[in-house]
Amino acid sequence: MANCPISRAVSVVENSFRGLFGKFPEGEAILKITDNEKAMQWIQSSPDWEQASDTLRMRIDGMVKTCKGFISVVRTSAIIPEKVESWEALVLGSLALCIRELLPIGDSGRNPFLPLIEELTANTSLPLPPFIPPSNSDVPFADFLIQLFAELALSLMNLASFMIKHPAEFRREKPTEKFTQFNGESHAAVVRMKAWCDRVRGCTSSNGSDGRTAPPVPEKQTTGAITHKYHFQGREGYFATIDRTFATSLKRPSLVSLYGLPGIGKTQLAMRYCKSKATQYEIILWTEADTDLKIQEALSKHALNLKLPGAEARGDSALNCRILLEWLEVTGGHIKHTWLLVYDNLDDVQILRKFWPERGKGHIIVTSRNPYTASFRACASISVLPLNMEESVELFYNEIGRPKLPQRNLKIEKLLGDWKGVPLAINQMSSFITRVQMDLDKFVRLYSTSAPQLLRKANLYDEYPHSVATAFATEQLQEEPKAILHSMCFFDPDRIPCEVIQSAFDLDIEDEGLEPGFNSILCEWDYLESLEVLIKMSLLTKFENDMSIHRLVQDVVYLFMSKNERQKGFDAVLKVISQNFPTGAEGQMWKDWDKCERYLPHALFLFRRFEKDFRGQKSIRFASLVSSVTWYLFERGLFTEIDSLVNLGLAASPDEENLVVASIVWPLAGILFENNRIAEALPLLLKSLRIRENLLPPNDPVLGNTYYSIGIFYMEDNQLEKSLEYNLKALDVRQKCGNGNPDEGPLAFTYGNLGLIYRRMGELDEASKCMEKSEELWRRSYGVESDRYAICMYYLGNLRLDQERIAEARQCHQTSFDIYCKILGHNFKTGLCWHKMATFFRREGDFCNAESYARKALSIFEKCFDPVPRLARSTYLLSEVLRDSGRVCEADKVREEAERLRRSITTLPYEEESSPEAFERLVPYFLR
Repeated sequence: MANCPISRAVSVVENSFRGLFGKFPEGEAILKITDNEKAMQWIQSSPDWEQASDTLRMRIDGMVKTCKGFISVVRTSAIIPEKVESWEALVLGSLALCIRELLPIGDSGRNPFLPLIEELTANTSLPLPPFIPPSNSDVPFADFLIQLFAELALSLMNLASFMIKHPAEFRREKPTEKFTQFNGESHAAVVRMKAWCDRVRGCTSSNGSDGRTAPPVPEKQTTGAITHKYHFQGREGYFATIDRTFATSLKRPSLVSLYGLPGIGKTQLAMRYCKSKATQYEIILWTEADTDLKIQEALSKHALNLKLPGAEARGDSALNCRILLEWLEVTGGHIKHTWLLVYDNLDDVQILRKFWPERGKGHIIVTSRNPYTASFRACASISVLPLNMEESVELFYNEIGRPKLPQRNLKIEKLLGDWKGVPLAINQMSSFITRVQMDLDKFVRLYSTSAPQLLRKANLYDEYPHSVATAFATEQLQEEPKAILHSMCFFDPDRIPCEVIQSAFDLDIEDEGLEPGFNSILCEWDYLESLEVLIKMSLLTKFENDMSIHRLVQDVVYLFMSKNERQKGFDAVLKVISQNFPTGAEGQMWKDWDKCERYLPHALFLFRRFEKDFRGQKSIRFASLVSSVTWYLFERGLFTEIDSLVNLGLAASPDEENLVVASIVWPLAGILFENNRIAEALPLLLKSLRIRENLLPPNDPVLGNTYYSIGIFYMEDNQLEKSLEYNLKALDVRQKCGNGNPDEGPLAFTYGNLGLIYRRMGELDEASKCMEKSEELWRRSYGVESDRYAICMYYLGNLRLDQERIAEARQCHQTSFDIYCKILGHNFKTGLCWHKMATFFRREGDFCNAESYARKALSIFEKCFDPVPRLARSTYLLSEVLRDSGRVCEADKVREEAERLRRSITTLPYEEESSPEAFERLVPYFLR
């Protein structure tokens, strides 16, 4: 066969396959098994699969994965033409059929074929691609591989054929002579295959390929490791940390644990470290360590490869394992340097106690999801972090073979941002793009519609067994951890305060009159136990009082949740946030700014999830929460979020005539008002007033708030008599609240508003009485460091300017300025304070401070909603300051910019005359 063309060689094997199984009922189905996932699905469809032991399942999984790796070698070596179809099934189909026939017997001693198949597949464990075909061999490299392929395929076919035709022969206690003869033939096939494998390995090792799976070399041995085909990106900095740990450790053997999210590159890092330190270690041993049985088998094979005295190929693997560990402890005297042992994918640190060399001049690396591995032997733990954006971009373009594109694709880079630096996601998506030769824009469109399918799709050209979706292993979680993980999909992933969830268990639901939150899903103990499980799997990270979840984990979990699971998680989170987020009448809910700040990100994230998947659902609780948050955003000047939230809240409201609707439209009217669109704002306010007058008692504080706010709108529309009428109604309602003991905060609002109206009317004495009453109430109810007191002092300072009481005016504005800078550093109202203080410095002739304060106001306004009117006014002020200080040319340029900004405003009529008054009118009167 070595001299046959490749296609003819494959055809010979395929003909043999069809000859053996052509009449077999499932022969055609077997020929369609072209990847390991289909093989496992076909095996698991057997009615005997449920009775298979965990040990047998693990052994079967190992056989299939080994064949997958071998097929990957053959495929990526490009030795089989594309027109040759279904050749993978010649190996995987035969193997699957063998295993289906084995299942009724299990892994008992009466199963003679199980060790045979394991030997057949184990011998095909070759270095994975990329391959460098040997150029110094007399026999073409392709012939070695095709002979190995033929030996494996034909041997598996013969085994399967015999088991189908003679099931009683190999299941009886004493096999017949015929079976014994066939058994010998099978062993002969194993020997032939091993010979071919050794020749292949010899070619690859002599040509500079990975030598860790090469035959033992007396002077140096590197054994057992596998290779990935990823480009290695952004991990070199970890090497110094590992080296430093090994160099400074006083204990031998010393241990380093690399832990982190699945697919984050822990194995790659360990593998690359092994390669980079190959000359520094005499022995490098690699061990798959997710179960103790795998460790035992791997260490046993290492003992055989090293040809240690007492280790036997058909001996007890536990004995071989002990021989190796004892040998490492002694290190044989002839080893000049240290040895390196890698336990890959170890999540149960207790397993190590059975496989730990207590002495010896060596180093050990463990890769694990579990951050608690540091508890074992006080090892050094290194958290393997996601790639940063620059590293992600470079890795992606390297993977698709286009590292020097003249221009990056911004849509792809947005996806890279969504994948948040997980190398597995970048590798598998780039591999898909490469395999199907897909245009990047087309891939972006495909991902937008088919993300779940792409995230499920494993990379068949690499030996890593998981797709992005399966790497996180969430489907294997028990119900309690899964419920927690589902709920985490509705929190802002970067900072989840632990007390948000814990509060559901701490509150007395009955006494508080609240609905259950997380405690409707599971009890407190199950929550804490589940939290520990998720942290051990690196699916959640906990630091101090906060938790975080990687955004890709969150997105993947969310994509694969059922509709019911999404609804359940959403409801639990909504209830908890509703319980914690400040609620109540407007003007009475802002006493705890810090609490609002803490819960706002989670509420906003919840809304975005809701808008995506629950659009159109009616929920009064959700609409109420929207109302609370929109009021909070309005008070803080965060207007960019409000418009979409208002629409979302209206969509979630059960009907058009309820108090929630009245509350939701209010912040939207506030946005229109801030944008000087008063004619649009007033109808919304009047609609809200009509609903509240119909549904609320005459002394309800919310009704008082409504009268008071409409008064402001009429005042800004210069309808001062109307404004006075509504503010007097507000005062009447608020004085009746609380059975004669009204809340002083709302009263302070009303007196302040009346002061603004009287000031506009020119009745400064009446304005002063109302403003002074407002200042007294704010100072008494909220204290002299509250934002309410700050705005009151701002208004009072403006009034004192009108009264030409300049020193008092400056003191009032200084007080307002100090408070706002302390509690609202970048709020637009803080910018107004900087602007106002700049006018005082200019008045005093301190042009240096005047310029500095004006520029600070501009820097704040630039980051606020609808900044142009305020920017234009402060830019004009800056030009005046520059002119006063003699910098005329610079002042003219700044004045031109101020005029340009003023002309760009479409919500106000443009005044031809350029004057200080024209720029002042760009900002609402009570904020000037």
